[in-house]
Amino acid sequence: MSSLGQLVAVVAHEINNPVNFIHGNLRYLEEYSQNLLNIVQLYQHHYPNAVAEIQVQEDAIDLYFLQKYLVKILNSMKFGTERIRNILLSLRNFSRTDEVDIKPVNIHEGLDSTLMILQHRLKASSERPSIEVIKDYASLAIADNGSGIPKEIGQRIFDPFFTTKPVGKGTGMGMSIGYQIVTEKHGGKLECFSTQGEGTEFAIKIPVRQKFDRAS
Repeated sequence: MSSLGQLVAVVAHEINNPVNFIHGNLRYLEEYSQNLLNIVQLYQHHYPNAVAEIQVQEDAIDLYFLQKYLVKILNSMKFGTERIRNILLSLRNFSRTDEVDIKPVNIHEGLDSTLMILQHRLKASSERPSIEVIKDYASLAIADNGSGIPKEIGQRIFDPFFTTKPVGKGTGMGMSIGYQIVTEKHGGKLECFSTQGEGTEFAIKIPVRQKFDRAS
């Protein structure tokens, strides 16, 4: 997991630099494009009857379409690069390779980063409808109103390599690793409460202060 975190951090860093370069220059490109469009509109206003050669070129490049959609395209590109930057920030926060000491953190930021990374899993697909996420950080609890977990499965969800997914679709290590992080790394508790037909709730308890062995 440590090696994976380092790999994620390196990849995020390497992608972040060119994305920031593109995102930063889009602002200037938008400004310069708008200036050129303004000049074109002034020419159209003062010289509405263009010579044949200009008229042919306007038709060839579809000047009306270009004027109408160029700014929209640039805005779309800005939105795209902004989303990439947010994803990279979430990956960096998720890996936390530059922080080795136990320290206070903002759990809300961690949840937001996780939701950002998993956003594509929340959209509708051919196999399931979309999943609506309601964030209520005032009283932190992680729960759903799904079909619940059968008792015989719920007793094993934290076991290493246990999975209900088909072969090749899951390793059965996700819940186990999460359990180890909460209980072994932070001395906390991770419990699951589920009722079939009503939903599932996970309770995470982490001590405010950690106890350390002086000999270590």
